[in-house]
Amino acid sequence: LWFIARLFRAMRGHEGMGGGDPPFAGALAAWTGWMLLPLLLLLAALAGLALALLAMARGETQSAIRIPFGTMLVLALPFALMAGAALGLG
Repeated sequence: LWFIARLFRAMRGHEGMGGGDPPFAGALAAWTGWMLLPLLLLLAALAGLALALLAMARGETQSAIRIPFGTMLVLALPFALMAGAALGLG
């Protein structure tokens, strides 16, 4: 995640992810197990994308939409845990 944040900054010229998101994702991976991390990141990214698309559909400008990724990680966590338990990963 750190690399993705740096790449985004280099390409766009501004921050796209806070400095606490990579350590927070690492802490969640330590708590849930590393095998759930890809699923957790995918679900968090999809939740953020859904909120951004909803905001854009409501007419908000792209520059006004700021969705904290840490919040999306927390929202995705229960779903990742349930899916991981169903798949035998957690």
